[in-house]
Amino acid sequence: MKRKWDVGSEEQHRKCVEEILTRLQEQGMAEFGIIAAGDIISIVLQNYGPDIYNLALADARKLIETKLADISTDLDVLVQSD
Repeated sequence: MKRKWDVGSEEQHRKCVEEILTRLQEQGMAEFGIIAAGDIISIVLQNYGPDIYNLALADARKLIETKLADISTDLDVLVQSD
């Protein structure tokens, strides 16, 4: 079942799980398994996903506003006087 915070490919998910397991093993917590690592990813995405999404939208909005201001300036330059 796909949840709204499930993003990325299966390969990305698998890579994240492997990195979490490696980090936990380095910290002496080798008893963590694949399911627990997947749960950690789900928890983080569920809690931080909306904030990350909103930051991305804010960045996109800022970029578009800058580009629109540039276009407006370019159009002002093209205005012909009588």
